[in-house]
Amino acid sequence: MIGEPNAVYAKYFISNSYIADISDSQITFANVTFEPRCRNNWHIHHARSGGGQMLVGIAGRGWHQEEGSPAVEIFRYGNSYSCKCQALARSRI
Repeated sequence: MIGEPNAVYAKYFISNSYIADISDSQITFANVTFEPRCRNNWHIHHARSGGGQMLVGIAGRGWHQEEGSPAVEIFRYGNSYSCKCQALARSRI
C-alpha cells in the first residue's frame, strides 16, 4: 500500500485506506489507496468554488456515485473524474 494508514479519516471508510500527501502548496493533493473491497461512506467536500474533489485512477478499478445518480466506473488506470462542489458522494473499490 502507498502511504500511511489513513487514521484521521478512518471513520469515513469501510475497511482500510492509506494516504500519502503529495502537495499542499497550491491545492491539497494526496494519494489515497483503498484496500480491495474498501469503500467510503457518503460525504461532502465543502469546496468554496470549482470542483469538490478530483479523482484520478492509477491502478485497479472502482466506482464513484453522487447522490441521485447511478454509480459510474471511474477507477481504471489513467481515468479521472471531477466531483461537483458540495455534492454528497461515495466511492468503492
